[in-house]
Amino acid sequence: MNRTLLTTKEAAALLDIQPGTLRKWRGVQKGPEFSRPGGTSRSRAMYEKHEVRAWLASSAKAKVSR
Repeated sequence: MNRTLLTTKEAAALLDIQPGTLRKWRGVQKGPEFSRPGGTSRSRAMYEKHEVRAWLASSAKAKVSR
């Protein structure tokens, strides 16, 4: 499978939120899963597009079921 990686800015746009919000969510372990391809804490956080879409879908379902 071909992985499409998104930057924080691109993932935030897909989620319709500000990049700063997504950065805060990373700090509190909220939001879609991310990786740091460089392997260090200073490496850029990257999001797999399918993971962002899956998280968005599950988040929307949770809101509907409340």
